This record gives sequence, structure tokens and C-alpha cells, in this order.
Amino acid sequence: MFDLDYFEDYNGRYGRPSGDEALREVAICLLRVVRAGESVYRYGGDEFLLVLTQCRQEEAVAAAERILHTVKLMALAHEGRPAGAPIVTLSAGVACHRLDSLWTVHDLVERAEHALRAAKDAGRGRVRADEAAAEFAAEGDAAPLRAL
Repeated sequence: MFDLDYFEDYNGRYGRPSGDEALREVAICLLRVVRAGESVYRYGGDEFLLVLTQCRQEEAVAAAERILHTVKLMALAHEGRPAGAPIVTLSAGVACHRLDSLWTVHDLVERAEHALRAAKDAGRGRVRADEAAAEFAAEGDAAPLRAL
């Protein structure tokens, strides 16, 4: 799960129409960088979900870091940021589960949101993995499903 950092500040500085355009530009960037087997969706106001199947947590974290790096390279101006470089950045939370688990999609999204909050609390512009979900996914040999 991804969230634009300081998006309320972006809207406050540039206005909602510019915020909508920034969301479109980030979405286009995400669609360009997703690989085969990855699907990206808009989730809520300024959040996006990346769903990966049959990969390990390390691969999901690497995919999230690749996306954060690519968005940063866009260098989309964000002069309203209270901290950090004056460009649009993302924070990401990774959660996973085995395909044979009893977790619902809601459970997985909740765990990704928890990891996303941890990324923001750690300073934004970074990826955090939900450790409870990682431990659960590590039990057994079934291929896990990843959601960011």
C-alpha cells in the first residue's frame, strides 16, 4: 500500500485541481513501472495498492522500493512539504499472507495500513513490512500473496 506524503499540504499549496493532476501523474508512473504479475489500484484518496502473487516478502519490499525510487525520480514539485526534499514522495506498507490462509482481503489491507503508518512514523518516503503478517506468511511452504 502506498500513500503520497504530505498530500494535504500539497492540496493546500497548489489547490485541489493540481492535487488531482499530481495523483494522475503518480498513477501513470505506477502503471508504467509495474511488472508482469503485478497489479496496481487506486485505493482511497491518495493511496494505491500494489498486489503481487507468488513472491516472497523480500521481493514485495524490493518492488515497493523500486516504485518509491521511480516516483522520486519524477521530481514532481512539492514546495508545501514541511520536511524533506521539495518533491512528491510516497511511503509504503507491505503485508503478506499464504494463499491457503484464512485471512480475508480486509485483514491483509489492515496489516498493510499498519505497516504504512509505521513507514510514515519512521520519517516518510520509506517502506515498512508488517512483521506479524510476515511471520504468518513464513509458516508453511505455500506461495504467499503480497499487497502493498
